[in-house]
Amino acid sequence: GFIWERLFHYAEAVRDYRRAVQVEPDNERAHLRLAETLAVTGPPEEAAEQFEWLRRRHPQDLSPRLGLARCWRQMGRTGEARQLLDALVAELEGPTPAPGAAGVFTERGRLALEVGELEQAAHWLRRAVALAPTDREALYNFVQCLQQSGQDAEAREYQARFQRADADLKRLGQLTKAVLRQPHDPALRCEVAALFLRNGQEQEGVRWLHLALSEAPDYGPAHQALADYYQQAGKLELAAHHRELARARPH
Repeated sequence: GFIWERLFHYAEAVRDYRRAVQVEPDNERAHLRLAETLAVTGPPEEAAEQFEWLRRRHPQDLSPRLGLARCWRQMGRTGEARQLLDALVAELEGPTPAPGAAGVFTERGRLALEVGELEQAAHWLRRAVALAPTDREALYNFVQCLQQSGQDAEAREYQARFQRADADLKRLGQLTKAVLRQPHDPALRCEVAALFLRNGQEQEGVRWLHLALSEAPDYGPAHQALADYYQQAGKLELAAHHRELARARPH
């Protein structure tokens, strides 16, 4: 299921996640991946059941509650979604943005947009794109909000950002299929990594760089990309290590 999901084959991912849950009913990771994928494909009622199962087990975890709020919005249960999202916002407020805040702000803004509260929608979506500048969902909804509010110049600016993120997603789909055809080509994996890193998905980007090195341990561009990433992350010893390896094998 995880592989299908990464290849953007969501129907196949749902099928295998359902099988995983049937085989191992207490596997929380399987339930979460099934819930998240169903939130994309529908039906939201089934996704909500999975998120509710997870919330009962871990009442304080963010992901199940945010997922449940998203499903309730899709199901037209606007009041319940608003109440849950407002509770999440209250928990996340503080001088330092908490992990997951961008997703909560995006969903709160989207809910406000759907019910015509444009000022509220702009407030939450602006905060979301400030925290996650390349997030497609946040950008798309912010563009819709700005256009409906008559702020055309700013809408064009964010539309361009959305189009770049959308083009990267489409290129990711092409590349992941190419990797299946050429599984030992480190250059393809490096390009996938670069797209993930550019769009703020650092964990996935680093994972793909290591996948490139698992195929070609001396592949210089992968080492250089890791050196650049670790330098920006302040992990200077790792950066120096990969920079030295990149110099030894520049191509």
